[in-house]
Amino acid sequence: MIAVALVAMFVYLVGFGNDTQQSGQAEGESATETSASAEPAGLDTEESIALLEGAGIDVVMAPPVPEAPERWGDYVLNDSWDGQVRVFEGSGVESIRGKDDGRFPATMNGCGSQMYFVTFRSVADPVQLEAQLINAVDEPVASEVLDNGWMLGTNCATPSFAFHSSDAEGNLTDVAYTVHEYRQSSVAQATPPTQAQSPAASQSAPPQTAAPQPAAPSEPTFVHCVPGLSSNAVYSDGSTRRDTRCPEQRALEAERVCGGLYGWQEVSRERYIELCGVEPPTG
Repeated sequence: MIAVALVAMFVYLVGFGNDTQQSGQAEGESATETSASAEPAGLDTEESIALLEGAGIDVVMAPPVPEAPERWGDYVLNDSWDGQVRVFEGSGVESIRGKDDGRFPATMNGCGSQMYFVTFRSVADPVQLEAQLINAVDEPVASEVLDNGWMLGTNCATPSFAFHSSDAEGNLTDVAYTVHEYRQSSVAQATPPTQAQSPAASQSAPPQTAAPQPAAPSEPTFVHCVPGLSSNAVYSDGSTRRDTRCPEQRALEAERVCGGLYGWQEVSRERYIELCGVEPPTG
């Protein structure tokens, strides 16, 4: 009787140990799968290029954030730099800096010749930012409320940030950003000159039959002027080039009225405030 009881207890203990071991293995596998699925997958180069090419010009975008490829479309990477800017609740918009903490290279003259891909995030976790691209007359051409994301714009606009809201008690945050400067390939890389063929080589070389030439592609059409005071326009193939129809008339008027010595005399008080954002000198 005692022997039978001992055998039954042994069988129970062996079975319980196996169940415990299998349960532990299942829990370990579940934890591993959860950890792997929680890790965000990065975008590869082709996915990043597709996002940049499809984004358009002067946009503020939510994640996923592309990597910075060496080349996309007509653009070639020219330079990159990192920085931080601090924003406070209730304060104004803070613009990011250029390389070596200089002024960001936005300009009214020749703007549109460079493209800037900017990634950003709020260092304080629960803080939402108002991310903007500001043109030469201090008007936002694009704006979104995000805690992290990316921007794509020309050197006609300056990336800027403001404190929007927070789920915690904090009233400030640092905005960490990275700037990638791109130039159109025709600007960034000159085409090497073709070497002239020597007379001897031309005499010894056999005549070649000219290959049939492919049909010339249709010319891209005008879409719209690059916002701001740029003399460049955006065309249907996504390229930008100088166009006599640009810059926009409102930007030209703002430059003349707000920057001229007696520009305030050319328009009404209401128009001056609309263009310049301040009262005219006469009040």
